[in-house]
Amino acid sequence: MSKKSKNRRPPSRRHQKSPFPIKVVLGVTAIIATLSAVTYYSVKDAGFVKADANGCFPLDSGHTFALVDSSDPRFDAAQTRDLRTAFDQLYASEMAFNERFTIVTTEESRIGSIPAPAMVFCRSAHTGSELAAVGAASATPAYLAREAVSFFDQEFSPVMADIFDPNPDDAQRQRRESPIMEQVQGVARQASFANSQGQRRLIIVSDMIQSTQEAQFCTKQGHLPSFETFKNSAYFDRVRPASLAGVEVELYMLIRGGYGGTFLPYCSEDELRSFWTDYFVDAGASSVEIIRLRRGG
Repeated sequence: MSKKSKNRRPPSRRHQKSPFPIKVVLGVTAIIATLSAVTYYSVKDAGFVKADANGCFPLDSGHTFALVDSSDPRFDAAQTRDLRTAFDQLYASEMAFNERFTIVTTEESRIGSIPAPAMVFCRSAHTGSELAAVGAASATPAYLAREAVSFFDQEFSPVMADIFDPNPDDAQRQRRESPIMEQVQGVARQASFANSQGQRRLIIVSDMIQSTQEAQFCTKQGHLPSFETFKNSAYFDRVRPASLAGVEVELYMLIRGGYGGTFLPYCSEDELRSFWTDYFVDAGASSVEIIRLRRGG
């Protein structure tokens, strides 16, 4: 007679071995947690306004447009130091949140009737409340300060160093002409500048000696009359800028040696200053400030 088999209970579920190693389970759990967090923050941030590729929010906070005359002779070492200081201070303390900054040059590789910007950006926020005011995600003051310093070190400062290099390569030089009026005309027709409803500022770095086929200030007799006389010329009709009404103009005037001498026989510094002041006032500028940048010894 065969022995009766003993009834055996199925193993308790708590003692069953999982088909997945514990490391795999933990890994999957971590991935799920991460995806949940990403999803949460993506949904959380979805309602916030985002800046565009230039760091600009959809808020008109004004526009600073800088035009740098790259024609020879360029700025010397002393003038370069002054210019770097001026533009560093502009970035650090003179630009409002979301104020647009554009800089163009007359370098051989960039010059044109429609200036090609060397750099465009909008100033980052100084406070979390500025971000909140435009509907953007907030950030701590410490974070915003670090971001501003990082942009200055990695983006702004290298571009300024390149533009204001006293000894650039040939592509950055401009040996043929100095078409200041043509470039101002090009800036004035830029839609982002012309249509801005905020404060507008035009910064020009140049010796202000116009040098084109039609006008060769200081080097040809009669080519630098008073502005009242010049504005009645056919040439001025072609290069007259669109209205600069309300624009604050700052001229960083590179002082040259020898006004009235061998190299610049047909002008004085005072004649240049007077001509350009009248030129910008006639265009509607709200103010014209001329900052003299003397050459080094």
